[in-house]
Amino acid sequence: MRSIALAAALVLVGVAAVAVILVGRPAGPAEPAASAHPTGTAATETAVPVQAVPVPKRVWFARDQLPPIAAMVLGAGGPNDSLGRISSRIGALRDAQSKDVPPGAINVVALIGTFKQDSVGVTSQFETGGRVDGDLLTLELGRGQFDRIRGALQTQAVVQQLVYTATEEPGISRVLLTERGGARLTIDQLEIDKPLTREDVMGYPFSGAEAPSIAGQGVPVQTEVPRWSFSNDAGPGLGRFSLELRAKSVVTGGRLDPTVRVSLSRCDACGSRWQLRVDLPDAEAPSPAPPFQEFVAGPIRSFDVPHTRGPADLGTIFLLGLDDARPWRVTTEPTGAGTARINVDIGGRPQLLTRNIAVYVPDPDATMTRSFTLSGAARVFEANVIWRIRDASGRAVAQDHTTATIGTSPVWGTFATTATVPASVSGQVTLEVFWASPKDGAEMDLISIALTVR
Repeated sequence: MRSIALAAALVLVGVAAVAVILVGRPAGPAEPAASAHPTGTAATETAVPVQAVPVPKRVWFARDQLPPIAAMVLGAGGPNDSLGRISSRIGALRDAQSKDVPPGAINVVALIGTFKQDSVGVTSQFETGGRVDGDLLTLELGRGQFDRIRGALQTQAVVQQLVYTATEEPGISRVLLTERGGARLTIDQLEIDKPLTREDVMGYPFSGAEAPSIAGQGVPVQTEVPRWSFSNDAGPGLGRFSLELRAKSVVTGGRLDPTVRVSLSRCDACGSRWQLRVDLPDAEAPSPAPPFQEFVAGPIRSFDVPHTRGPADLGTIFLLGLDDARPWRVTTEPTGAGTARINVDIGGRPQLLTRNIAVYVPDPDATMTRSFTLSGAARVFEANVIWRIRDASGRAVAQDHTTATIGTSPVWGTFATTATVPASVSGQVTLEVFWASPKDGAEMDLISIALTVR
């Protein structure tokens, strides 16, 4: 199944579930405490009633035009094996209350089940079972469980929620959704015929694992790290790790061009799905080292500064645990004489990302004044980022260019400029951002953003 970006609001019908029956082995009494590489089993689970004190479960909710987001929800406990814990998480997700859903998210999984109306109210029956083979979970759901899912948007959302929530189990990276008995599962118009990973369904046009490393070979200068910060809401769907660097000696020309190497790798044993290693070979490690930290809502799942080098050695390593392999990039820019900033950006709005351009402002479908800010990151030929505005008829009414802080390079540069719409144009317009091929002038990595100008 190809990943489908959530391009419009998802409409969720409210369900008043009076009774819920979970068929399948429910989860253990606590969310963690599992091996990162469990032994594979192939036994189909049998019905076991849920009779346990609820405990917090990390589950996933869908969002409009963004990857899903995690939250902790109370769910029933039970047998402490991999399939039991997965079943419990999915049960907790389906029965989550409105107060459990993060702002801007919805819970399409609440529509799963068979529903019967009688004089008492709506009775819902929810069936699940399956087996685990290595890193593959085969999740079996009862016939007719998805009958309430309608349209591509709800279909994409429910698949995202199930795949992300099931792969919270350490060691599970692939999920095959089937009907009870192993028959192929069809959700509305979509037939699922293969196992799915988070990267298959996250909604981005490409995976950050396609180019797993970025290295900026600056001029070797001993530096220190006076400040760093990280955020999971630097922008819609965007996580950011930011480092301030300061040279420990005079820099020729005054411009600090730091050496940085960043690499992405699988890391199920880290408590996350992926890990970004940020290596600053010329930087003095911060003292004291910051403590290990974990977060519920990603994309940055954890932050750590490992003690891998002696106190007299230069060089600092930062480790970022990630929820998925969404597109990521590294930008560097000077901030003054002998100082620089490095940003590691993870994700963003899927429709505003290509392999060489990322737009941060403006947001799609925003209402703008006639002059507005256009900003983002790029790694393009001669750092030349071109923008163009088309009116509602598609006619080009304005065009100009801006220069990023770095040109063609593995490391990205940043750009910011003011785009102006002519006085004769108002209402619906389209902003286009791209770069021109030095070979034939072809428009590369074009991003189109629908806007309203007032």
